Amino acid sequence: GTVTGVQTCALPILGESAKAAAYYIESASLAGPNDLLWQQSALYQAGQALETGGLYDDATRIYQGLLGDSSDANMQAKLQYRLAQIQLSRIRESQSD
Repeated sequence: GTVTGVQTCALPILGESAKAAAYYIESASLAGPNDLLWQQSALYQAGQALETGGLYDDATRIYQGLLGDSSDANMQAKLQYRLAQIQLSRIRESQSD
C-alpha cells in the first residue's frame, strides 16, 4: 500500500534503510487520530531512513508533507534543514559523476 505517496509493497528488494522507513510509515498509518505527535515523529524517522538510503525523492515527499501539516516552529526548522541537506547531497552526487 501507500502512505504519504511512498510505496511499501516492494520491501524484499529494498535495502535496510528503505525497510526501516516502511516500518515507520506503517506505524504512522496505524496511529489513531489522537496520536498526531507519534504519527509526525514516525514519518520524520521514515524520512531520515529514506534520506540515509539515498531515496531523496521519497524523503523529500515525506518532509514536505510534514512541513505542510506542522505548525510547530521547531519541527518546521528541522524539516527545512533536512530538505536543504537533501539538496546538498544531490549537488555533491551530481558533481562526483
